[in-house]
Amino acid sequence: RWDEGEKRMRGWAEEKGEFGYYFLLAYFHEHTGRKEKAREALRFASRRPMRDFPGEYHSIKWMAWEVTDRLYREGDWEATLAVCGRWE
Repeated sequence: RWDEGEKRMRGWAEEKGEFGYYFLLAYFHEHTGRKEKAREALRFASRRPMRDFPGEYHSIKWMAWEVTDRLYREGDWEATLAVCGRWE
C-alpha cells in the first residue's frame, strides 16, 4: 500500500520538479517510517526551484525553514547551505 503511494507521490514531485513537491514527498516518507528516503527527498528538494503553491496555506518560506532546520540538526551541511542559497 505504501509503495503505491510512494510511486504516485514521487511521480507528482518529478512532474512538478519544484522544492515544495519534494518537501511533501519527504513528509510522506517521514510519516511512513522511511527516514532515509525522507532525507533523500529533502536533499533533492534542496536543489529544486522554490515557488509557493497557488492558494495554499503553507508558504514555501515555511517549508524552507522546516527543511533547513531538519537538515542542520542532522548535520547535512551541504544540503542546508543549498536550501539557504535558494531561499529568497
